[in-house]
Amino acid sequence: MIAGGGLRRAWPLLAAAAYGPVLVAATGLVPAWGRWYTASPFYREQVDALLHGRLALSADPAALRHDLAWAGGGVQQVWGLGVPLWRLVPEAVARWVGAAGFPGMVCFALALSLAAWLVVRALRDPGLPGPPVRTPSLPGLPLAGGALLLLGAPPFVNLLHSRFEIWEEAVAYEYVWGLALAAALVRLAVRPTPRRLGLVCVLAGWGGLVRPTLVLSGFGALAAGRGS
Repeated sequence: MIAGGGLRRAWPLLAAAAYGPVLVAATGLVPAWGRWYTASPFYREQVDALLHGRLALSADPAALRHDLAWAGGGVQQVWGLGVPLWRLVPEAVARWVGAAGFPGMVCFALALSLAAWLVVRALRDPGLPGPPVRTPSLPGLPLAGGALLLLGAPPFVNLLHSRFEIWEEAVAYEYVWGLALAAALVRLAVRPTPRRLGLVCVLAGWGGLVRPTLVLSGFGALAAGRGS
C-alpha cells in the first residue's frame, strides 16, 4: 500500500502517464479497442522507408499521390522526419518480434504523456517566480489549473476531434512538442544544469523536424537557455 506522502509525490507522474491514453480515447482517436492506427499512412510509410535505409517512400512515379511530392528521384512526404523518427524504434521492435507494426496512436499517446510530465514538473518547481503555487485551503489548485489550461486547451482538443489526417496529426505533434520545449526551458531557467540544457537542445533540434515552424521556437529556446 502506498503511503500518503508517497502518493502525493507520485500523483504527477501517474496523472501524466494517464493523460495521453485518456485524451486519445476521449477524443475518439481510438474509436474501439484494437483500432490503434492513425488515419493517414504517410508517417508509417516513411518509417518503413527509413527501416529500409532510404528517405523516399518509393522510386516509382506511379506511387505519387495527393499530399506527396516528387523530388530527388523519388516520392517524398512533405511533413517532416520528426514524427517518423519518434516512431522508428517502436516500429523496429514490433517488427523484430513478429508484429505487423507499432500503432501510431500509442506513439502519440506517449508523446502526450511525456509533454504532460514536463509541464507538470515545470509548474511544480518551487523556483518559479510569482505567488506560491499552493494555498492551505486549496492545495495544488493553481498547479492543476495551469496544467489544464495548457494540456486541455480547447483549440488543441478540437483538433483531436477532427478527421486527424496527416495535416492535423503534424500540427498536433507540433503543439505537443512546443509544450515540452517550453516546459523544459522553464525548468532550465529555474535551475540551470547541463542535463536540462541538453534536454532543451534535443527538443529544440527535433522540433524543427516535427514542423518547420518550430525552428524559430527552438532557436529562441536555445538563446534563452544559453543565458541561464
